[in-house]
Amino acid sequence: MKTLTKPDHFTFINHFGVPHFNKSLLKTRIEMMNKQYTTWKTVGKYFLFVPVLFIVLSFSKPYLIANNQTKYLIQTDDAIEWVITPKITMKDLTKIQEAIEAHGGTFEITSYQLDPLHLYVQQMATMESTEKSAGSSHYGNPHSLRPIRCGFLKLDLKTNKIIHHSRESPLADLQKVVLEDRTEAEKAYNENALEYELREKQVQLGTFWENIQYLTVTSFPENQSPFFRVLSGKSTSVWKDKLSGAEILKEALKHPSAITRVNRHPIAHEDLAKLDVKTIKDAFIFDIYDEKKDYAKKTYLLVHTNP
Repeated sequence: MKTLTKPDHFTFINHFGVPHFNKSLLKTRIEMMNKQYTTWKTVGKYFLFVPVLFIVLSFSKPYLIANNQTKYLIQTDDAIEWVITPKITMKDLTKIQEAIEAHGGTFEITSYQLDPLHLYVQQMATMESTEKSAGSSHYGNPHSLRPIRCGFLKLDLKTNKIIHHSRESPLADLQKVVLEDRTEAEKAYNENALEYELREKQVQLGTFWENIQYLTVTSFPENQSPFFRVLSGKSTSVWKDKLSGAEILKEALKHPSAITRVNRHPIAHEDLAKLDVKTIKDAFIFDIYDEKKDYAKKTYLLVHTNP
C-alpha cells in the first residue's frame, strides 16, 4: 500500500499564491467523478435524441407520402397501384405521373376528353413504360358519349413491370373509388340522356335534321331545353311541354315506320303501347337525312322514361 508522506502531496497554494492541487489522490478522485458524470450525461442525451428523431420521422414520412398522392393512387413499399375512372381529373393524373416517374418509369396522357357537358371523362388514352415493360391504355368509344370504363394498373417495384388488371384491383380502397365514380358518372349520363343521345345521333348520322318535334312532361324555357343546345338554329315543328305521359305516347304511336328507341335501346314500334304512361317523361321525333347513305331519309323516335 502506497503511503503519501511528502508535504508537496498536500500543497494547496502554488508559488503564485493561488490555490493549487497537485496530482494528488483527492485531485485524481475529483477528475474521475467529473469524467463519469460527463459520460453518463452524454449517453443520456443520446438515448433522448433517438426517440425524438423517431417521433419526428414517423410524423413527417406519412405526411410527405399523403401530400403526393390522390385517392386514385395507393403506394406501398412493393408497388404503386392506380385506377382510371370517368371522374379522374388532369390534376389526379399528374400526381400519378409524378409517383411513377419517381421510380424511374414514365406515364404520359396522350388523350383526355370530357363529355359535351363537362360532367365526366368521355375518352382518354395513356402510355406507361419502365425499363422492363411498356404499354398503352385506351378508354371510351369515339362513337359514344357514355362515361369511360374503369381501368386498374400496377407498377411492381420488385420486378419493375407494369401490370394491367382487367376488371378489378385487389385493393379495397381503389374498388371503393371506382364504385363511387362510376355511380356518379352514370347518374349524370342518365339525367341528360336525351341530349347525349341527340349528340350521338349527330356523330353517327350527320346533322341534316328536319320536322323536329319535342314533347315533354316538364316545363322550362325553350333556351334551357336539352335539345336546344344541340340543335341551336334549327326550326322546331312542334314544341309542347307540360304534357301527360298518355299524350306523349299517343303522339309517338302516330309514327309506325320510325326507328324507335326507348332509353337508348331499340325496340319494335308496336311495343311502345306496353309502356307505363306514368313513367314517360319525354319524346323526340325527327327526320334525318343520313350523310353516310346518300342522304336517305329516316324518321327517329326517341322516348325516355323514369326508372
